[in-house]
Amino acid sequence: MSGCREIGVIGSSVFYFYNDETPHDYDYSYEVDLFQRDGNQKGLDQIEGSLGEMSLYHQTHLIYAHCVSPETATMPENWFSRAEEYEINLSNNDRLTVYYPIPPDLAISKLCANRDKDRKFVTMLMKNGIVSDKEIEQYIPEIKNIGKKNICKTNLSLCKASAYAL
Repeated sequence: MSGCREIGVIGSSVFYFYNDETPHDYDYSYEVDLFQRDGNQKGLDQIEGSLGEMSLYHQTHLIYAHCVSPETATMPENWFSRAEEYEINLSNNDRLTVYYPIPPDLAISKLCANRDKDRKFVTMLMKNGIVSDKEIEQYIPEIKNIGKKNICKTNLSLCKASAYAL
């Protein structure tokens, strides 16, 4: 459709790649934040036009693509080197490679966003054993923005208190 062959996915919709079974306390995301790895905006415009919000695809499947830049989320510096890959076979023997962050990197991006819904999301990840506070703490030093790093640490403390409460 767009000539894209490598797509990155960030945001809470990445959760769909982690788990075959969705925990009962997961608040579904209907928006898939994606970016083209090579930065080709034309390809992204075509994707968003076909699969974006209010498209026929969105109206039919209740989920839509939201094209963003890789810098949209605050991620640990080396997150992409740890990213998981998912291969999709397309027509004519073409392949689409989807890259998405590992759970601790996704959790860090959510903690840095500093929103209640993101703290709830990280708490759910921790409660369901998808990521631990120790795994998250391992990558916090890679956050270059000191303010975001402090926000991340504070929010992690709040999530730990909720996730591990008796």
